[in-house]
Amino acid sequence: MKVIHCALAVLLAASSSAKPDSALRRGKADKVGGDVNDSDGITITDSSSGDTPLSICSVCGDDTHREAVSVDYLIIGAGPGGMSTSADLSKAIKEIGSNQTVAVIEKSDYIGGRYFDVDLKTPDGYDGKLKSGHGALRTNPSTFPHLRRQMNEHGIQVYCSIFNNRLTARGRSASCDLQNECHIFGNFCSDRPIFVDKTNTEQMPFGAAFPLDGGILERTGGDPEGAAYLYILGYETINPATGNECDNSAESPSDQCPEEACKAATSWRSFLQSQLTHEYAELVEAMNYGFFGDFAAAFNACSYRDWGIREYDTLSINCYPEGGMSSLTDAHYDQSVNNNVKFYLEEPAICIDRSKDTGALYEVRTPTKIFSVKEFLFMSAPHSEILHNLNGDLIDELKENPLTNVAKGSPVTVVLFQWDPETPSWWYDAIDKEGGSYSYRTYGDLDCFSRYELIDTPYHRQHNAQRVVYSDARCFDEWKELIEYSDEVGDYSKLTERALRGIRSAYPEFDIPEPIFVSAKVWDAGWYFMKPHSTATNEEVEAHAVNPISGENVCLVGDSWGLKYAAWSESAFVTSHNCLSQRFSGSALGIALDSIFAERESIVADYYENDPNFAAYPGEEAEGQAYPILDNENYAPFGCMYDQEDGSVVNGFKSGQNCGPPQCVEQGVPIEA
Repeated sequence: MKVIHCALAVLLAASSSAKPDSALRRGKADKVGGDVNDSDGITITDSSSGDTPLSICSVCGDDTHREAVSVDYLIIGAGPGGMSTSADLSKAIKEIGSNQTVAVIEKSDYIGGRYFDVDLKTPDGYDGKLKSGHGALRTNPSTFPHLRRQMNEHGIQVYCSIFNNRLTARGRSASCDLQNECHIFGNFCSDRPIFVDKTNTEQMPFGAAFPLDGGILERTGGDPEGAAYLYILGYETINPATGNECDNSAESPSDQCPEEACKAATSWRSFLQSQLTHEYAELVEAMNYGFFGDFAAAFNACSYRDWGIREYDTLSINCYPEGGMSSLTDAHYDQSVNNNVKFYLEEPAICIDRSKDTGALYEVRTPTKIFSVKEFLFMSAPHSEILHNLNGDLIDELKENPLTNVAKGSPVTVVLFQWDPETPSWWYDAIDKEGGSYSYRTYGDLDCFSRYELIDTPYHRQHNAQRVVYSDARCFDEWKELIEYSDEVGDYSKLTERALRGIRSAYPEFDIPEPIFVSAKVWDAGWYFMKPHSTATNEEVEAHAVNPISGENVCLVGDSWGLKYAAWSESAFVTSHNCLSQRFSGSALGIALDSIFAERESIVADYYENDPNFAAYPGEEAEGQAYPILDNENYAPFGCMYDQEDGSVVNGFKSGQNCGPPQCVEQGVPIEA
């Protein structure tokens, strides 16, 4: 490869650091037609060496053409964690009357990270933009209080919908009984006899794979799936597969209790198979708990189990923001700019060193600039970025701590279809066409469609788009190669044909037309769990992120440091809050931050406080059994909004429009009309 001098590279890149407001907000996310890849930083291709990219200015010491920028607080990374940090920090600085400065640098050409939405075609008469996401898609009212409160704080309208389910497993399929608007958990029907080997179904109700020993099945109403997870997650000590009580002093992990046995497993699947029978483990794998790829991947079983305890309490009601998840990072951007935060896009951090200048703590080098950081450095970057793409003495010290290198990414591919928004969609008949807002999810081992979701809200009926492929490691390579081929040749017909074939096999009773728009994205790390041989706990990783180097004014923020909330962006907000609330405690800035957080927490209590027994229905306000609906949350039923014949939105859709809260007698029991 022919080497290009750093000075030339800087000159070529210099014009890219200044972006107009629209580019700062969305950048490449406004591009349509295929994969919209975020930049890996500025690269140069030497024409004499084919298409091999050469990262510019990889040497830290050549500052000849770097512009010097002095800043009090620097945030590396403009994903959800970095943007939340920027908004809260700059607001607190302004409230105490300080003139301290904040800057955000980002390697890509847009803000938002995995809050990555694309523009869709709007129907005639619709006033506003319609978007759908390639990355994070939704929030949830139960175990993600930080995200829920911030959506409300910034006045972002969200549309909430309970999932009904269809399970495919082992060549069999069943549609689960529908749950209504008064339920908070969907029905997962993996207890159906159809999913048990037919040679065992005579031993009703569930066959030889699910013995009734130990009484757990009776206590769970004959639900083998529920019995398995009550035991695996530590709510029961009787193993439903053996009828024996677990014993941590036992020599074999299969006889130990799950919290001890998980230490010997190198994947979630091997852990389940050691604790349950293989057939029992296979059934549990097909239920809606994580993704199929999570079971086969080499993830730490104890860390994943800890994640599962939290996930088990997550409601089946999800809420989707108007304008996509990027509406929140856009709000953070507006607040930050109003508080004088400076943004620098396509400026990947290259080297991070302690400063030799007595007026600064750290020096952060990018291709075109050298930032002198005087007060605090927030690294809102995944562990892989720190380990593989950054240099400098501060980075060297970070790498020495094993807790910096415990996260492991799970790859994800996404394919989005939009059908004609002027035409009622084919999938209306798969859901409640007239009443609406009961989404429908097909999950399981059907083809390479581990999870296909028909999301139903008035906003989704307006844009007529669905994420048709949401595949994790199980079929990652197949979808990745199709997406990359389509990008390379500029033709998405093969990708479209492959996805349509899978959808049509899942819904043979419907006439599914060709989409008018196709877009796709590959995430090499869509979310993070823990490496299999790590002995760390999720709590230790989270604490490490708050103070990763003793004596240094540095925090780690983002998804790979909040593993208890993996696959949800709550992890970014938890780690941001932890850093700001703990590292500035007692200072004037810390007091201002505490006030911001206290006001935010007053929006709504944690779900566990309102409804500790998970017995409330949406909108219930009884003391000790409450499920408050916030003023930005729009719930089912939406029957008043839909045409009773074709399911279209009557008189168009207006922001925040709804038909009032669910009308219920108790959880799962609606008031009769």
